[in-house]
Amino acid sequence: MKMMKRSVWSLIAMVLFFIVLATPSVLADAASHTVTFDPNNGEAETSVVITSGQPLTETEVPFEAITHDAYDFLGWFYGDDLEYEVIFPLTINQDVVLTAKWGVHTPPSPVKKDGYRLIFQDEFNNMDGTLNDGTWVDKYLSSWTREPALAQPTYTLEEGVMSLEIYEETRPWAEEYDGQTVVSGFTTGNRNGLHNWTKNNVVRNPVETEVTHINQYGYYEIRAKTQPGSSRHSAWWLTGFEDRPEHSAEIDIFEVLGNNKHGVPRAFHAWNDPSQPFSGGASTYTDPTADFHHEWHTYGFDWQEGTGAGEHPDRLVFYVDGKDIGAVNTKIDYPMIQLFSLYEKRAGGWTGPWEWMPYPNSFDIDYVRVYKKIPEENQALSASELEITQIHPSTVTVTEGEAELTTYTSFVLGEEGTEYVEPNLPNTLSYVDVEWNDGVVTQEFVKWDPITETDLAELNNGEGLTKRGRLVNLPENTPGLTEALLTVEVTEAPPLPPYSSINLGSQNDQTQLGKLFDGNYESNSGEFIFESNTLPENEEVSITYDFKQTVQLHTIELSTNYGNDQGIKAFQLAYYDAETDTWITLEDTYTVPWTPAGNSERGETLVVEVSVPETTQVKMILTDVGLRWVNKMAMRELSFADHDVILDWIALQTLINEADQYTPDGYTETSFASFTDVLNDAKALLVKENVTQTDIDAHVLALQTAMNALETLPAIPPLDKSLLMERLEEAKAISNDEQTYTDPSFRALQEAIRLVETETDSISTESELSQLLADLETALNGLTLVSSPDEGDQEGPVVPNEPDSDNQPEEDINGADEEDHTANDQPTTPSEDQASSSTDDTTSDDDSTGHTLPNTATNMYLFVMFGLMLICSGVMVFTYTKKKRA
Repeated sequence: MKMMKRSVWSLIAMVLFFIVLATPSVLADAASHTVTFDPNNGEAETSVVITSGQPLTETEVPFEAITHDAYDFLGWFYGDDLEYEVIFPLTINQDVVLTAKWGVHTPPSPVKKDGYRLIFQDEFNNMDGTLNDGTWVDKYLSSWTREPALAQPTYTLEEGVMSLEIYEETRPWAEEYDGQTVVSGFTTGNRNGLHNWTKNNVVRNPVETEVTHINQYGYYEIRAKTQPGSSRHSAWWLTGFEDRPEHSAEIDIFEVLGNNKHGVPRAFHAWNDPSQPFSGGASTYTDPTADFHHEWHTYGFDWQEGTGAGEHPDRLVFYVDGKDIGAVNTKIDYPMIQLFSLYEKRAGGWTGPWEWMPYPNSFDIDYVRVYKKIPEENQALSASELEITQIHPSTVTVTEGEAELTTYTSFVLGEEGTEYVEPNLPNTLSYVDVEWNDGVVTQEFVKWDPITETDLAELNNGEGLTKRGRLVNLPENTPGLTEALLTVEVTEAPPLPPYSSINLGSQNDQTQLGKLFDGNYESNSGEFIFESNTLPENEEVSITYDFKQTVQLHTIELSTNYGNDQGIKAFQLAYYDAETDTWITLEDTYTVPWTPAGNSERGETLVVEVSVPETTQVKMILTDVGLRWVNKMAMRELSFADHDVILDWIALQTLINEADQYTPDGYTETSFASFTDVLNDAKALLVKENVTQTDIDAHVLALQTAMNALETLPAIPPLDKSLLMERLEEAKAISNDEQTYTDPSFRALQEAIRLVETETDSISTESELSQLLADLETALNGLTLVSSPDEGDQEGPVVPNEPDSDNQPEEDINGADEEDHTANDQPTTPSEDQASSSTDDTTSDDDSTGHTLPNTATNMYLFVMFGLMLICSGVMVFTYTKKKRA
């Protein structure tokens, strides 16, 4: 029994002993800490006690409202330099003093702005606490991430304030391309491939194009607070929407760094815009009295049309709290979207080394407003009075045979391999200009009807087409709203460049390859990203250069910076054998001797001597390249210019020799003149300097074409000279042995005969034949008989071989005078010869009127005529006497 009591008491003692040992620890767990609040305004400090490890909430702050003269309360802060702002609830593990900070908030600007029309606005009063999806795109450059959710913003929207936030557990948004950068952002536009800041990103998450607002010119304003802390920055920026690659300039209205609360930096980037769009560079506005992290300030940006100068006709003016803090001139001729983004670079970077700051980090925005200036000649109108007056059409050009839609392959986790095809052709603008009745011009997003397979077939066949589009961001009942029109024009394909490549990087980008041949030795490197840090083992990686003529290559020139790290280090050569239509690879391997002197931004240019047979094409097969940085090869220039041209003149000279034998006989005047011009051009090439084989081949083709185009004269039918020969024989049969004709008229006939005999064989035209025949007829008709003694001195032309006039019938004699009037009123033609001979042959004398008298006018004729007259007179006297008697 005693033993049992002792055991009980021993057990009790042990329990009490452990209780005593445990009591300090229990008391420690229940310890509390003092939180002291210093209003920093002259009022007394006030403390509260918080159980260790318990959160301090905003309701436990011992001040309902505190003031300090003309200052605004910025919040409670702690730390050696009061660098940490209290974000409630705050877990308390030790005694701490929280001190109030004071500053000056810039009040919001009035919404109405005289002379301007408000075209875009968000005061962030959405009652459900979410972004308005008709105003914003809740994605930050989301096509670059494999996890789309990481490109969506984390935010709160309360009491009219949009707070972009980053939490401690927030993951990097696109680790593949942006490393440990954490981002929370939203925009007014999103598309595939937008803002490829490394120039080597590959779309991982294909998306549909979204635009809620895109704009060119106008006044922008926001009111905001930014995030403190090294490695962090808050940005408000604009970028081109890259409908076309060159529409890519960036305007950083501000990028407030977390390690500088007094500065407002602005910056500009041309990216792929080759026009040098900015006249100035980055700068920072500094106000040592301002705290741009914790105070509300207004930030303005005025994109002015026509107020610049020279090559930069427009102007960008920047404002802080209404104060003009600087400007640059610009020539951006395309609209831009807006982006708001908060960054934390957890691996450090250009914004400084990473440091811890209380989470969540935040970039607070009170409002966003965009205005358009109303032209001076116009008046401001109410919303109900606004009306569209014109929707400008849009145009895109494609090359015949090259029209195709861009296809992206998804790398999104769980969706790998899914393809997305863009609905519109590359370079199609996503907006149209819209004119309004108040004189304002806005840019409105358009959803164009998609391009179909039938459309592609027509375009590649050289046929243009028209598409329609809807302005989806405007209410359907907007007065004057109609569909937009897109014209797709087709052009001929330009000549291919002399360079090409195979497997040069994962994209084998020919645009990047072109930078190796642009003559720029200072910058603008062609960059090629490979899948790993070594060249593919079973694939040829090569660059081909086509000289377009036969050459003897001597050296190859290479230029880059950090050559051993990112340049071509070794290669083999192959040449094209035209006879066998094959490539022949040479055994030698050439090493590029990059030196440490080239390990700088300036870089170096080296020349490698090579030995290649005469050829028209050379292929550089890469066997070793520098891929030290992100598997990237970069070269500034590659030149095959050191070569001798081997020209082949044989074909041209042979053709010229053949062409020299041609004469104009038998060819039309026009075709022979063209042929002669081409022949002379070909001869001129023989003595011209700096001739290429392409020039020679072109002249061979042109001369052969001109020779083939010679037009022969049509065949001329032989002249019918039979009538001339008949009349010639008749004329030659006439003799003047008996002096029948006057000597002048007979000599004229003999001369006409001589002309016919000498010229008949040489005449070639009907007119020449007719002239000879007419001359002969004139000579024949001009033969004149010699006058007889009883005919007096009168002479007249006589046609030989006349029938005897005494044997003519009486009716022929009586009608001779009448017929002769007709015959002498018009010239006698060869066809009238037989018809007129019977009349002409009876004429020898002329009457008083000049007409030829009948050859029968003899004494017998006169006697007969006198007798007839007596008979007629007797008949008349008899008749008269008989009537009188009656």
